[in-house]
Amino acid sequence: MAGTHRPTPPGNNGEKQVRTFVAIELPEAIRDALTGLQEKLREYGFRASWTRPENIHLTLKFIGDTAVSRIDSISGQMAAVAREQGPITLFARSVGVFPGARRARVLWTGIGGAIDRLGILKVDLEDGLATVGCVRDDKRFAGHLTLARFKGAADPDRVVSMMEQFGGFASEPFTADAIHLFESRLSPGGAVYTKLASCRLGGGPET
Repeated sequence: MAGTHRPTPPGNNGEKQVRTFVAIELPEAIRDALTGLQEKLREYGFRASWTRPENIHLTLKFIGDTAVSRIDSISGQMAAVAREQGPITLFARSVGVFPGARRARVLWTGIGGAIDRLGILKVDLEDGLATVGCVRDDKRFAGHLTLARFKGAADPDRVVSMMEQFGGFASEPFTADAIHLFESRLSPGGAVYTKLASCRLGGGPET
């Protein structure tokens, strides 16, 4: 999860707020594979801000400014949803950009594997978190891992060439066995993500 982050003001009652999102954490082996992919993509010379490998997550739900007093109710709903799911086998695949080659802003790798089950998890999360006051996002879910954000305009021809060259990229499969609630905080070195809660898919204690 990446993006511009501004200091969060207190809520109307003066309560501290934090900026939060729900995501699946990637195993070290997958982060290593994405590091290697980023190194190859850097050779295209795009002006871009590259996501640190430890900060690459599969974001399921961006919540935004969240009163600290709501963390328990949000994590409770996450746990209820997670108990009804099981581990999901996924892998990183291909390379693309948002919104398109002519106006590339975000460079990403997509998600393959049991994406139907991933979609069900996303819908169930939206339903569950809406009951505790989180704004529902009903836009079509496009699971992806953000590799970089372009700085300024990128040459469309080079963008297309890059996507064609790395369209066949695929990582090893990995098992998504938990969902996590993260706080996003800006620091001089970039975004810092702190894990606030973890819920194992299928239930049971988080290790």
